[in-house]
Amino acid sequence: MVMQNMLAEMNPDLAAMETETRKRLAAGLYRPDGDVVLPDDMYKHVHVPACHLCGGILKPDVVFFGANLSPENTAKSMALAEEADGLLVVGTTLTVWSSFRIVKNVAARHAKNVLIINRGETRGDSLVSASQRVHAPCSPVLAAAFL
Repeated sequence: MVMQNMLAEMNPDLAAMETETRKRLAAGLYRPDGDVVLPDDMYKHVHVPACHLCGGILKPDVVFFGANLSPENTAKSMALAEEADGLLVVGTTLTVWSSFRIVKNVAARHAKNVLIINRGETRGDSLVSASQRVHAPCSPVLAAAFL
């Protein structure tokens, strides 16, 4: 069964939560990092499915705030960034050291082009020139860039 289906089955109020989140997005209720402002208790009772193999919590293949990249992913990310012609940083404050370190390495050691698009301030703002920093919501900027 697909994780989204399991989540929906275990959380009958999920559709209502999504509707509320979309309303808040439409109303422009954003935090400086681009996250939508939600009530603290909105997701308190969400049930997350367990892994059918180990019983652990299923989660997407992302790094959550406060977590670390694995050494393998760190090395792979750094190598890919070093090989690239430039780096596009979208919708992050770069507060997490793992992501900031990659941007810092690319901007400083390799003098490559780094473009940061984020609504609020980022930890990487001092690493780029004003022309490489877009202070705006990410979705409209990206949509305009690819029209």
